[in-house]
Amino acid sequence: MLPLGNGEVVTRIRAAQVADRYNPNAVRLDWSMASRLDLVGCAVAQESVSEPVTDARVPADYVWTVYAPADADVKAEDRLEIRGQDFDVIGAPFAWRNPFTGWAPGVAIRCRLRTG
Repeated sequence: MLPLGNGEVVTRIRAAQVADRYNPNAVRLDWSMASRLDLVGCAVAQESVSEPVTDARVPADYVWTVYAPADADVKAEDRLEIRGQDFDVIGAPFAWRNPFTGWAPGVAIRCRLRTG
C-alpha cells in the first residue's frame, strides 16, 4: 500500500532490550532508552471504548486500529504514539495479503490506551 496522501504520522516506540540483572538468561524492556520511528501515511480508526468496573476510580480502555503501510516495522511489544498519546500494541500486527494476486496493501495494528 502506498502511504495515504492525507494519512497521519504514527510513531512506533520500541524499548531497548537490556540484560535482566536478576536473571542472566532473560532480558527486560527499558523504555527510558526507547527508539522512535515515524510511520507516514497511516489511517487511524477507533474500534471500541470500555469502562471496566474497578474500586475508587473510573478507567476507560480505548482500542484503536492503525492501518499502516505494508513495510511498517511494528512488533507486539511496541507502543504507538497517536495524536500525542502512547498506546500499547495488542497482539501481533496483521499484514493483509490478497490470496489471488499476492498484493500486500498494508498492516493492521490494534492498540489500547487505558486512562483513569
